[in-house]
Amino acid sequence: MILKKLAVAGKTIIFISHKLEEVIHLCKTVTVLRRGKVVANTNIENTTSQELAAFMVGREVCLQIAKPSIALGNTVLSLENLQIIDRRGIPAVSNVSFLLHSREILGIAGVDGNGQRELADAICGL
Repeated sequence: MILKKLAVAGKTIIFISHKLEEVIHLCKTVTVLRRGKVVANTNIENTTSQELAAFMVGREVCLQIAKPSIALGNTVLSLENLQIIDRRGIPAVSNVSFLLHSREILGIAGVDGNGQRELADAICGL
């Protein structure tokens, strides 16, 4: 990874993140700020993600969520190898496939202009 190579080369890196596993994996030391004040400064090997989360919010945090498994419902939307050419004649969506069941949530993310609108239009039959 590029950050590790820079560190080996003697460069100092300031890595700002809320993703605790990334912080633990990448960093040697960690400083936690809360409301603009330093609340912790420690070596990564002396702390855990649980402890870092508590430093961040000022109280114990439950990082494990026990969710009961649910049975999937009927298929409510099925797309297979959807391809869409936009108004300019350029492929906006290429080979998109998915199944969506009742009681599921499907999220579609991307940078604006990368086919989301065309996909939504196709799903709605426009």
